[in-house]
Amino acid sequence: MKRIFLITLLIFLMPISVNALTIYYDQSPFLGAITSFSCEDFGTSAINGLPIDMGDFLVITTNTDSPEEQEGIQHHWNLVDGYGLVVNLHNAESVTFTFDNPIDFFGVDIGGFADVGGYSELIFRNENGDNHTVLSGEKLAPDNRLFFGVTSDSSFTQATFYKNYGAYVGLDGIYFDNLFYNDNFSAVPEPSTMLLLGVGLIGIAGFTRRKLKN
Repeated sequence: MKRIFLITLLIFLMPISVNALTIYYDQSPFLGAITSFSCEDFGTSAINGLPIDMGDFLVITTNTDSPEEQEGIQHHWNLVDGYGLVVNLHNAESVTFTFDNPIDFFGVDIGGFADVGGYSELIFRNENGDNHTVLSGEKLAPDNRLFFGVTSDSSFTQATFYKNYGAYVGLDGIYFDNLFYNDNFSAVPEPSTMLLLGVGLIGIAGFTRRKLKN
């Protein structure tokens, strides 16, 4: 019984990776894979400065230039359907959308990437350690937008876009518009996690009962 308990305990303590991202570059299948959602179109005229509070989330950038010099985060009108959000970043800087509540999907239109400078990469990250290269070497004009979306098996609160422009060290604006995210997410334990928890508790109960008998 003691051996069974030790094996059960080892299984219970064993780390399990349940993180899995599904990537979308087309808005239609992304919307087909999600249920209830909110969409921020950045239509308000009050977006300026660092950071900005959009109600359900904050937009924060690692750009350390003063807003007076670089306008870190601002509105821009030169998009297909009106206003959008433009984030000015140097090489190796990032912008993070930090949500008040956990989400398990995120999608956004992106434009204006690497329309100045040379080779570039745009990398998506979250606090779970998920990484995905969104763009590598491509250039997007402000009005030539790419949709990027993810659904995840594990909830997260931060969606970060990191810019790697290689040898180019100047400033470039990245445009964001039509940001999709959960509006009613409630965390549900993974079935494998619940199974392990049950096995672990049964093992502990059996060991305790045997000890009391002795």
